[in-house]
Amino acid sequence: PRVTSTTRKLWIPWLPRPVVTTKPRPRPVVSRRPRVKRISSSQITDQVTRLLPSGRIITQPLGDALVREPVNFMTNTPSQFTTVIVVLTVPITIHLTPLFIWDFGDGNSHITRLQGAPYPLTMITNTYRSAGEKEVSLTIKWSGFWRAGAMSAPINGDITQRATKEITVRPAGTTYIP
Repeated sequence: PRVTSTTRKLWIPWLPRPVVTTKPRPRPVVSRRPRVKRISSSQITDQVTRLLPSGRIITQPLGDALVREPVNFMTNTPSQFTTVIVVLTVPITIHLTPLFIWDFGDGNSHITRLQGAPYPLTMITNTYRSAGEKEVSLTIKWSGFWRAGAMSAPINGDITQRATKEITVRPAGTTYIP
């Protein structure tokens, strides 16, 4: 007779016990929750902030400005920024665009998405009405969205950078010709 896992062999006491082959019972599957390392949004923000290019303020004329003469402003900050960071082995693409908030140091300000441009494309200008030292500041607020595979979403909040530049505004000499 053929021996199967359900058939038992007879045992004769002076012979070794027969080996019974049976299928091993499947072990119960214990579902364990994967260990998740939590990453705060501030950690991601810090990582992206370190990667952002830091721009500076550029003026024309390069030297001192004159009262009642327009000063051209621009920045070398790019008009968009894309980077990839890896979070828990998942590559995340981040796309950011800046909002430029200019404070010209005389009470005037200007908000734009443009970087400005050199002469003759004077996109961002200010005309000072009085002489003196002026502190020009540029606040750059980056916002955008992230993408991981087929998923994407806007980034809540924004990343802020700041640049300043001291400029001297001199009185303009005037000549009266009758």
